[in-house]
This record gives sequence, structure tokens and C-alpha cells, in this order.
Amino acid sequence: MGTHENFDNLYNWFSSKYRWPFWSISLENLEPSIIFDSIQDRELKDYLCDRSSSKFKNFNAQVSLDSWRNCFIQTVNQLKLIDRKSILTSYLTSFFECWFNYNSSGCEEYILGHCPSLIIDFERIYNDFPDVKVIHVFRSPYTGFIDFKRRIPSASLEAYCHKWSFVNFTAFLYSQKYPSNCHLVRYENLLLNKIDTLKYLCKLINIEYHSILEVPTWNSEPLDSIYPFGGVRLISENYEQECFQSLSEQQVEDIDKYTRAISQLIYG
Repeated sequence: MGTHENFDNLYNWFSSKYRWPFWSISLENLEPSIIFDSIQDRELKDYLCDRSSSKFKNFNAQVSLDSWRNCFIQTVNQLKLIDRKSILTSYLTSFFECWFNYNSSGCEEYILGHCPSLIIDFERIYNDFPDVKVIHVFRSPYTGFIDFKRRIPSASLEAYCHKWSFVNFTAFLYSQKYPSNCHLVRYENLLLNKIDTLKYLCKLINIEYHSILEVPTWNSEPLDSIYPFGGVRLISENYEQECFQSLSEQQVEDIDKYTRAISQLIYG
């Protein structure tokens, strides 16, 4: 949900669309329609504009971009306080209000978002939402690189490792500074000890455990594959082993060299 105004020291390293939104002009001085359009959210907005060319084309979300924008404008116009928290809350709630075939139980309490690099903006998020719960999942840099390379064949191994180290070290620091809000979990634990790990996470964020959490879903329906949601194509121990075995000896050596310090911090 980033904007094009994140011109900080990390601007050239992390795409602005994956950052926490920032506006240089006071939100009170911006028209709601301009605010709505300034939030990139390209995967969703592009899907709503042209579903046939979207990687999500096989998923039927009955939402009109115009109705969503209009609902957002109406919601913002009724706000007594216009700040980033109220804007983002309005942006998300207005979407669900306009999603006609959304399978809702009526008991939903949280909105779950996924973006691994967003952890670098944790303090911005925390300042807007002091009760936020962030679960940062550590995945092996070896298997992670293979999936990253499959999505971006031209990806540099060294650049990937530097980003992996920076993002995960940042997550570690924030978990120490904000232990009630930022929680760390190893991806291997989700694979090898799924139920106990999920129960542990549910307790951390104060929700009841349900077996539906054991499989990825879209609009309450189980997914056969996690793709195109997220960067991990398959969730299984065998897939992780396959990814690792596809690395060359030189790649294993280089990944170890570039990520060893942070890996030792995380894994001991």
C-alpha cells in the first residue's frame, strides 16, 4: 500500500509499493480521491482494471474499483480526524464493504497483510497502530533464493543475500525492542511442527485456534497451491529440500558467506 513519496535512504533498495505509505502533504489538505489513487496497491487495482492479464485472474473477487473509490471517499468525508491510521482503516474497510461475494462469518476481528520487507517500516506502523501484531517468518536464505530466482531470473545472489540479512536483522532488532508487537517464527517450525506453532502464534495475537489455519485459503476456500499469493510456490518439507538440492556448491558457499552472521544470530 505504499505511495511514491518514500524518498528515504532505502528508496533505491526496496520498491515504494512494498513500503508503509507516506504523504509529504498533510492528509487534511488532500482530496480523498487523490489519497485513494496515491496508494499504489498495484496488484489489486490492476486486477480490478484488467482481470484477464492479472496473475489473480482465476480468483473471482466481485469488486468494482469505482465503487470502492466512492465508498472510500464517503467514509473519509465523514471522518472527524484525518490521519494515516484513519485513512488506511478507511481504505481497507471500504474494500470489504464493496466486495459483494466476500464470504464473511461476521466474526472477523483482524485484517491480515503479507509483505516480508514491510518490517523495515515497523516503527511507522507501530506509531499508527500501537496494538499492531507483526509475525515475521524467517525462511532459509538457501531455499528462499531459489524461489526468488525463479520469479526474477536476473536476480543477483549477492544482492539477495544482503537484503535477506538486512530485513531479518531488522526484524530481530524490533522483536527485542517491541516484544509484545513483533514476533519471530522459523519457517521450518511451521513445516515440521505446524499445529503447535500455529497455536503458539494464535496465543500471541490473542485469537482462538481453528483447524482452517492449517491450510492456505482464499475467500474461505482452501487453496491447492499458495501461488500466486506470496513467493513460496509449495509449502512442504520436500519442496524445501528440492530447492536446496538445486543449488550449486558455489551458490551454497556464497550464500553461507553473505548470510552467516545473521543466520547465526537467528538460528544460534
